[in-house]
Formats: sequence, structure tokens, C-alpha cells
Amino acid sequence: MLERKSPLSQHRILGRFGVNTEEPGITIREIKEFRYLEISYWDGAATPLKSKFLELLTLSDFPEAGKSVALKDGTLLRPGPGLLAYYGGPAPEDILRAMISAGEGSVVSLSHSRCALRLSGPKVRDVLKRGLRINMSEDAFPEGANAYSEIHGLSVLLIRQGKAEYDLLFARSTAPNIWTWLTETAAQFGYEVL
Repeated sequence: MLERKSPLSQHRILGRFGVNTEEPGITIREIKEFRYLEISYWDGAATPLKSKFLELLTLSDFPEAGKSVALKDGTLLRPGPGLLAYYGGPAPEDILRAMISAGEGSVVSLSHSRCALRLSGPKVRDVLKRGLRINMSEDAFPEGANAYSEIHGLSVLLIRQGKAEYDLLFARSTAPNIWTWLTETAAQFGYEVL
């Protein structure tokens, strides 16, 4: 497989920046190797597909809207109506394509068109709340939650990975703009780029 060239290579500088460099409030790390598949299903196909997913992927449960279910090497997300997504390591792309007929839906690999950042730290929610229109309270956006939103009109997918850990996925073409917003917003808390 070809090595993915980062759309942030001209922007991402490693180190600590902002007002608090001793104890940065947020850590930013680019995730360079990941798979992202969007799985759309047509009206009336949800019930049969749910059964196929549970059986063939040995899922314990099917994700509810805005939630996720862990798989062996990744996560099955349900970020919106009629939409599932796979995010993580080597994707079960062949299995998913074989499971879903053209009359039921489609599977599209968007891995090479996306950029992913892992954001963590005690101030990560404070930074994200300044740009995303998502209720990020513990009850409304618990671990495993995921949602599409926008930052300055640019579409992003936010996935909560842990207590103070989030993944942010967005189109490669918007990476410099997202990076500028993120670093300017994080500067008031101090941030570290790994």
C-alpha cells in the first residue's frame, strides 16, 4: 500500500505552543494510517442489514443513531439516518461489500480523502465546544458517541474515544483550515503537537 501523504505536512510543527506550554491543555496527534468506509442503506433495508451485520460481523449489538459498536480492529459508527461508517484499522471492506447488495445500499471507501486527528487532554472539550454545534455534556455525548457537525462551515465527524479523547475526521482539502482553527483556539489553553 502506498504511504499516505499528510495534508498537514506543511502546517504541523511538533512541539508545545500557546499560553501554557508547561502543562498543555490539549494534545494533537495526526492519525496517519486508518480506514474509513461510509455504508449507506436504502429505505426498507435496515432490518435485513441489521441481521446480516449482527451475524457476519459477530456484533453484540447494532449501533443506535449517534453511537458506536466495537469491532476487532475498529468501530462501526452510526452518525446519521440511513448511514453507517467503519473507522479503524484494516477494514472488513470485502465482507461489507459482499453483505450489501446494490438494492440494499452501498459501501464507499473514503480513507484517502480524509484526515484524522486524535485530540486529548483536560481542555479538549473546551476547545471543541468553541467550534462544534454538539452538546458535549457527559450524558449527551458519552464515550463511543459520534456526530457530524461543522467548524466554520467545514464538515467534520467527531468521535468520542475516551473520557478526554476525541477523533476528528474531515476532508483532506479542508485540513489546513481546520488546523488553523484548532491551533488558534487551543492556544489559549496551551497545546502540544505530537
